[in-house]
Amino acid sequence: MVVDFKTLCNCIDYSERYIKDLKKQGVIVSAGTNKYKLEESLINVQKYLKELIEKEKEKSGEPTDIGAGIFAEKRKLTKEQRIKLELENRLRKGELFEASIVEEVYSRDLITVKTKLEDLPKSMSVDLSRETDPLKCEVILSDKIREALQELSQYDSKLFYKDDERLLESEEVAE
Repeated sequence: MVVDFKTLCNCIDYSERYIKDLKKQGVIVSAGTNKYKLEESLINVQKYLKELIEKEKEKSGEPTDIGAGIFAEKRKLTKEQRIKLELENRLRKGELFEASIVEEVYSRDLITVKTKLEDLPKSMSVDLSRETDPLKCEVILSDKIREALQELSQYDSKLFYKDDERLLESEEVAE
């Protein structure tokens, strides 16, 4: 694309004086009187500025790739901060729970079911000893096992908030 001098200055976002200096140095590509090749000029300006930065770094003794390293680290830090904030928000809203809380709640439920299942032989021995029909024994046992498993499937989500301040925060957010 060929543009006039003013448009070139606006596109590159430098003063007219600086653009004239760049033209004298051969950075700006001319396409005739007061006409310039925009794409080639932009590419050359970018290369020129990169070279200036590299020369400054060499003069100061800095490694030339330090700017890219710092930028990458900053980008990584920003991403980590964003992820942390998203997780904290989800915790506050009650969409996520700390592993220790989940473990405590499920351990309690599993121990209750385990205890009930282990208690079945003792509690059912009298009832089952009276039965002579194996099919009826199976039905009685199945019902008791299903009852214990049903209790496991009906957990109360508020148990996840027990002794936890997030219950109060989530109720305040809901209001």
